[in-house]
Amino acid sequence: MTDLLSSRDGATSWAAFGAPDEAADIELLHRISTVLIGEQDRVELYGKIVDAAVTITGSQFGTMQLLLPQGDPSGHGGELQLLCSRGLPPEAVGFWQWVNPKAHSSCTQALKFRQRAIIPDFEAGGWTVSGKTGSARLRDGTGKIAKNRPFGWFVGWAQREGQSIVFARLRIGTAPPTTPMGPETRAIFLKELPKLPLARP
Repeated sequence: MTDLLSSRDGATSWAAFGAPDEAADIELLHRISTVLIGEQDRVELYGKIVDAAVTITGSQFGTMQLLLPQGDPSGHGGELQLLCSRGLPPEAVGFWQWVNPKAHSSCTQALKFRQRAIIPDFEAGGWTVSGKTGSARLRDGTGKIAKNRPFGWFVGWAQREGQSIVFARLRIGTAPPTTPMGPETRAIFLKELPKLPLARP
């Protein structure tokens, strides 16, 4: 990673391409394309791609997922597998290891419509909240989907006057849902956030 994301001295390139940020991004893409040609380790390959994407977009988090074909011997055919992540806490990495394409989340929406899924910002008592929701169902003891065990999640980050937090909220139901639980979980979190005992910096 040191070679790939080392300091950029693109002063000459800036004159050719315009804005310094644009020139630096072009230089980074050129550098990573050269590195990837000889990369043999898939884990390292995925990591370098995600690192470059996070750097160029200025993102706090980054992930790469793979859609497994139906009938895959892993038993997760048709699901999204998390290949690589950056910035996520360990519990979030475990939570997102497998995602059913029928779940309500930004990654499944991007897969369904074959286009970028934008995560909107929300306001809650002075907090600016960014995150993604998802909805699915647990499985019973036989491995079948349990219709009366729905769950929903809302994960992301929030900022207020220089203070930043990362959160993950999960709710599990005991009856078939009438609406997706992900948006419901988000609504509850946004209502509760201003009341949480979070000290100001």
